[in-house]
Amino acid sequence: MTTAFTYNEEQAAAADGGSSEYLLESAVVRGTITAARWTLAQNSAAEFLQIDFETERGQKANYINFIFKDKEGKPLQFGEERIQALMGCTGVQSLSRVQKGQEVTCPELVGRKVALALEVRYFAKANSDKPGFGFDVKAIMSAKSGITIGEHREGKGPESKEYWAGQFAANPHGNKAAIEAKMSGNGGAPTSGQHDYSNSYVPPADDMDDEIPF
Repeated sequence: MTTAFTYNEEQAAAADGGSSEYLLESAVVRGTITAARWTLAQNSAAEFLQIDFETERGQKANYINFIFKDKEGKPLQFGEERIQALMGCTGVQSLSRVQKGQEVTCPELVGRKVALALEVRYFAKANSDKPGFGFDVKAIMSAKSGITIGEHREGKGPESKEYWAGQFAANPHGNKAAIEAKMSGNGGAPTSGQHDYSNSYVPPADDMDDEIPF
C-alpha cells in the first residue's frame, strides 16, 4: 500500500476559498507595506507613489497608486494629502527616492504597518475575456487603533473604518458585474461568493509595535 495523501491542515483550510493569495474584494484590512516605489505614467507627466501591500491574512494587494502630480506635472492636493496621511499613520517623517536597479524606491515605507480601506475597481483588458482589477484607497488608518489622522486629532473613534466596512459588505465586488457585462455583451450575471467584510479589521495584537502612531 502506498500513501496518496498526507494530511495538511493549511490546504484543508484553503478549501473554503477564503485563503486566496490575492485580495479580490473590497475590504478594510490591516497589514504591511512590502514595497514602495515612485512611478511615472506612460506618455504623460503624471507621477505616483506606488505600494505593494500584504494583509495580516497573507493576501496581497499590489500596485496601489497614490497619484500626486497630474498629466501635466502639476501637484495634486488630494494625492499629496493621501501621502501625508500614509506617512502620519505609519510614523514616517520623510520620504526619499533611492535608485535600485530599474526602480526608484521609497525605502522608508517598507515594512511599515497600516490599515487601509481598499475598494476593488475592475476594468476591461484588451485582448482578454477577463477583466483586470486594482484598488482605490478610500481611507488610511493607524494599524494600532484603526482610526484616521483626522479622527485622532478630533478625539473620535474609528468612524471611517466602520463606514467603509459597511459599504464594502453591501457591495464587495464593486463594479465587477458591470464590467463583465460590458465585456460579454450579454447583460452580465450576478457575481458569487460574496462575503461579509464588516469584521475584516483584525484587532491589534498585544505585541503591537509601540512605535506605531496612536
